[in-house]
Amino acid sequence: NGELKILKGLTLKGTAGANYELNDYKSHADVVEYSDGSSQGPNYVSDELTRRLGITLQALLNYEAKIGNHGVKAMLGSSREIYTYNQDRQYREDLPSDLLDQINAGSIDGQTTYGTGNESKRQSFFGRVNYDFKGKYLLEGNMRIDQSSKFASGHRTGYFPSVSAGWRVSEEGFMENISMINNLKIRGSWGQLGND
Repeated sequence: NGELKILKGLTLKGTAGANYELNDYKSHADVVEYSDGSSQGPNYVSDELTRRLGITLQALLNYEAKIGNHGVKAMLGSSREIYTYNQDRQYREDLPSDLLDQINAGSIDGQTTYGTGNESKRQSFFGRVNYDFKGKYLLEGNMRIDQSSKFASGHRTGYFPSVSAGWRVSEEGFMENISMINNLKIRGSWGQLGND
């Protein structure tokens, strides 16, 4: 991450992150011989490789100002998430020797192969504005726009607004002589949320 101070009260912050996971799993079973001459088998080998990659990019523009009794904070942001998943699996049995554990040594009769993968992306834009008067009367408005590849074309965008208002009663003059309460705020809010 990095942060740039553009002007007084105005900063730009960028964040990038990646999460990569690689699972390489191999299973090999021998033929089991019992003392009575019976056996359990056949021997087999199974190879599985799974790869996951998640990338997150985010940019935030923040502004903060205090003018007399008025305080303003604003934030604009954008984020992008990319997720890919791939899995391959192979299986063969009846290897000529239990000492062998390579797929090619097994019989092609009964062999199985499997492969799958997917990719998803999400692009989001969001913003918030906060206003306070004397630290007592508070207003906040938020807007978030999400676009997801998990939905069909034409149905990939969602709009999620929210608003809130607060009153810090403990900052009022009539609360000065009430020592048992040092912080009292009444807040009401409305909003919409969504996910994939």
